[in-house]
Amino acid sequence: MLQQLTNRYKTWDAEIMADLRAMSEGKPAAGRSTFLRCSLKKLSHIELLQIYHFCQKWRGRLLWTRLLQMTGLFLIMGLALYLYKPGKTLTGALVIGQILGWSVSFAAFSIWFNYRQLVTRPFRIIAMGTGGMAFGVLVANISFSLSSGRPVLQTLQNDWAGLTQLCLVVGAVYALLLGGIAVIRNQSYEMMNAQLSFDAERERHARQQTETELRLLRAQIEPHFLFNTLGAVQQLALRDGQRAAELTGNLITFLRASLSEIRADQVTLQEECELIRAYLHVMQVRMGTRLQFAIDLPVRFQAVRIPSMLILTMVENAIKHGIEPSVNPGQIQIRVASDAGNICILTEDNGVGLSEVQTGGTGLQNSRERLQLMFGNAAELAIYERAEGGVCAAVTIPDTTTTGQST
Repeated sequence: MLQQLTNRYKTWDAEIMADLRAMSEGKPAAGRSTFLRCSLKKLSHIELLQIYHFCQKWRGRLLWTRLLQMTGLFLIMGLALYLYKPGKTLTGALVIGQILGWSVSFAAFSIWFNYRQLVTRPFRIIAMGTGGMAFGVLVANISFSLSSGRPVLQTLQNDWAGLTQLCLVVGAVYALLLGGIAVIRNQSYEMMNAQLSFDAERERHARQQTETELRLLRAQIEPHFLFNTLGAVQQLALRDGQRAAELTGNLITFLRASLSEIRADQVTLQEECELIRAYLHVMQVRMGTRLQFAIDLPVRFQAVRIPSMLILTMVENAIKHGIEPSVNPGQIQIRVASDAGNICILTEDNGVGLSEVQTGGTGLQNSRERLQLMFGNAAELAIYERAEGGVCAAVTIPDTTTTGQST
């Protein structure tokens, strides 16, 4: 029996937390608690988040421990009332302490997480709260009368002046308590709201700045690359017309692909790899046998979207800072694979290794910012030296291909 009750409580607790989480994320609650949905649907997003985080922390054994501690505190309050009013019975005093203590606690809890209601409807909330406290005092005295064996009406007639005074005092304290809580919580709410607005505005400016920098970079697509390539075409045309035509064709393919990517903020991995392949073919004609490359792109990842010219930047760095300064033949390998729910895009070379330009260049910083804008903290760009020599640029993004969606 105890095990069944425990299992039911755990199931109920899991459903409540799932509903709270869904509502805090702006999603519809799927649980069976209609009362919960109706009670919380008017709360703001910030209030829902606060309730969810509170319940996430105060649940299970910790919750029941605190409830027992509060019950003990209210028993002490009842005992103090009994000592202050010796004419009352101990049972009646303890009951009054419990009723008053839990009434104030539940009222304070409701206002703590529903403080915006007190701002929009202050008089109604205070009137309802004060009336509730007066009702609680009345119930407590009725309970005292029953526990002491005295007639209820006689007790009310004899103690009406004291009851009225007690209701006014308790109601005033109650109103001040809830008003203070509401003022403090609303000030916190306004500060949080202002901070969220500031963060959103700052993110918007950061996005605009990054996009502006990207446009400038796109407008300067390696001018020395174009000039060097055209110079190579001119030299080849004097002694090897066939190779000059081949280089010109590869350059046209690269420019056609790059122009389409310039106009787009995002491209598929297949489009990016086609651009890289055209670029490397041009570089192969210029560098000859000093450059070899391989691209491994599985079919399932071809439609995955990434920031345009992202991997091309890694390839350009590999040639400029790794392979060209090396006296040995160079190799570049691009591999795309899945790893623990992520997609890893590796650009590896066997060049001279890391340099300050490679790890902290403007192009790499811009690439990190664009990844952040597109994927948030779920994406990463890491540069490290390979054990066998050279450098690996690893781009990690979320893998959503298993759900039938592209990133």
